Amino acid sequence: MQSFLFRTKDFLVRDFGAKADGITLNVATIQKVIDFSHEQGGGRVAFTLGDFVTGLIYLKSVSYTHLTLPTNSL
Repeated sequence: MQSFLFRTKDFLVRDFGAKADGITLNVATIQKVIDFSHEQGGGRVAFTLGDFVTGLIYLKSVSYTHLTLPTNSL
């Protein structure tokens, strides 16, 4: 059985150019953050407060990706 070392680095979607304006479609940017996190060995893909418009995204296997949402996002 193979074991994995998970990294706990945070990758903020705004740092990659995502806009929380409720208008901008952020699918490609959010996917870019997920892909980058995977390339770095995993981490937390984090969202700050705001309205991020997105669509279908693909998570990666064999790495740790944790989507972190603000507490008042639901």
